Amino acid sequence: MATPEPDIDGFIEAQAAFQDKFGRDVTFVTLGDVTFPPGTQIDPETDRPYDPTITGSAGASAAVVVQAIVVQQPLKKEDEVLAAIGEIEIGQSVLILDQADWQPQLADADYVEVFGEKFDIQREDEDGIANKPPHRHIVVIQQL
Repeated sequence: MATPEPDIDGFIEAQAAFQDKFGRDVTFVTLGDVTFPPGTQIDPETDRPYDPTITGSAGASAAVVVQAIVVQQPLKKEDEVLAAIGEIEIGQSVLILDQADWQPQLADADYVEVFGEKFDIQREDEDGIANKPPHRHIVVIQQL
């Protein structure tokens, strides 16, 4: 008896249908550069003026909204999870985006807004199955 072949294309289609039905909008926000008055001495460790009374002017921010599945958010410190995508710790969530929605500049975002809360990008990578080209993008985020 021959070993049955898995329906990889069907699995990929099912993942896309799941994302269409249950995906949520997440916002990748890139803040504009802050400029300070000429001659302001800047602390190289913080990129802020040594003088806390000096305020800068912010450039324009950019926001990109994409659809993602939020797949993990451990609740307690001992709830670390070792998953196929690596270890997920307290305060972290994992976003799964369709590869077509991923834009390289999203990795440089200052934060991601998910369900009204801000998260920092910890790591990101493309993901696929079997010998197929990557069809989704995994983003691990940490609550700020």
